Amino acid sequence: MMVEQTIAHIAHYLQALTKKEFHQYLSVAVSVLIAIVIGTSYYIHNTSSSLKSHLERINTLSAKATQLIKQNDRMAQEIQYVRTLLNNNKTFNMSTDFEEFCKRNQVTPEAGWKAEVEEKIEGSDFEEVILRATFKNQTMQKLVELLQDIYKKEMVYLKGLEITNEGKKITLELTLATKQYKIGTEEGKEEGE
Repeated sequence: MMVEQTIAHIAHYLQALTKKEFHQYLSVAVSVLIAIVIGTSYYIHNTSSSLKSHLERINTLSAKATQLIKQNDRMAQEIQYVRTLLNNNKTFNMSTDFEEFCKRNQVTPEAGWKAEVEEKIEGSDFEEVILRATFKNQTMQKLVELLQDIYKKEMVYLKGLEITNEGKKITLELTLATKQYKIGTEEGKEEGE
């Protein structure tokens, strides 16, 4: 009943207006309605643009997180692989292996080679053992043979290679590396004792 009275009151008020006043009120009402529609449209557009940029950032962060998880899984697999290698080759010695490598390939390194712990790997139980050796008066064929032999051995990997051309012969500077348990870790205690 109250609604009917309010509508009747508004209808009576509008009928009492002159044509000019009615057009003025109508223009104001239409202008306000247009302003509300424009304001609402702007708000919706602005909000959707903001949400879209947030979603794009979330998607980017999600892709990065996925990539980090994959890298972490790959690193965990690599760590497990290194642990397995070290546990299966507890008597491995870089210097002894290098001497056997030289005999097998009939090469003699320049004096001064020595296996040294060069790099402690932060946040892990491993350290890297490096061995640098120079082989003079070699051929490309011999280089290929040496590299094939290195890649056969799982415990040793090629960390660096420099080739210097000396006419028909070359000089090779090999940097070989392996991992070992840090002394002081559970696994490293057995090796250090």
